[in-house]
Amino acid sequence: MVPASQYADPREYPVAHAQHPTTRPRRRGPLVAVLVLALLAGAVVVWLTAFAAEPEEPLDDLDRHAGRESTVVYEITGDVDKADVRYSTYSDGDSTTEQEQAATLPWSKTLKVKGLLSAGTLTAMAGPTGGTVTCRILVDGVQRKTATATGPFALANCNSNG
Repeated sequence: MVPASQYADPREYPVAHAQHPTTRPRRRGPLVAVLVLALLAGAVVVWLTAFAAEPEEPLDDLDRHAGRESTVVYEITGDVDKADVRYSTYSDGDSTTEQEQAATLPWSKTLKVKGLLSAGTLTAMAGPTGGTVTCRILVDGVQRKTATATGPFALANCNSNG
């Protein structure tokens, strides 16, 4: 091997790597960071426009639902002639509970309820000779709950938010 002092120009000295010693590698870190930040900013804009839309007047929407009236229908059916019936209704901040002993089946009751927290419960109980009883609650024509029980003193219980 020839000593480096024999070369007239130090740049002619053989190097072990392909790049010239005075050449610096390019730095791509800042470019990658800018691209990542641009993608994140775009994703945030898309999310805000697509998913974060709120009603213009949320309190007006709440007031409209709070004043809404619904129709609740309680129904009891079964293969027994009579059943004990108990129902509770929550409407416009008030609660009422009614019961009928030995109600003739099929039995039904229709009520109007009002407010955000309107709900109802319905219970039917067969007598000591047994049989099958079924309770059902409908709110604005949509079945919310049904339950069936069989046997002596069988108890069918329905609970629904309306």
